[in-house]
Amino acid sequence: MRILLAAVAMTASLALPAMAAEPDAYMINNAGDLVNLCDDPSNQSAIHMCHGYLMGVHHMYVGIAESHEVDIYCIPRDTEMTRDEFVAQFVTWADAKPEVAQVSARDALLTFAGEVFPCSQ
Repeated sequence: MRILLAAVAMTASLALPAMAAEPDAYMINNAGDLVNLCDDPSNQSAIHMCHGYLMGVHHMYVGIAESHEVDIYCIPRDTEMTRDEFVAQFVTWADAKPEVAQVSARDALLTFAGEVFPCSQ
């Protein structure tokens, strides 16, 4: 029985690398890379990476904005926009501005967020 369990465990561990994503599959070097990740809602791992990147940039921004008293965007407390809606609008915005593809993903997101949620409303 132990030999059978060991064989099953070893077989399962050999299958794991084949199921993993390629190491560079989700590299985000610019806004174009981020748009490519965010543009396919049926690819759950890409969407999770997209959402994670968005939230990471947002949390970085909040920390900097609070400590330096700077505002690039201001999300109203009563906003009903979901993350998926934000992503869809970001993709549409970036697609309409091909020059944004080579900008850093962070800068593109902050520019977009400033247009969607301006602080002077």
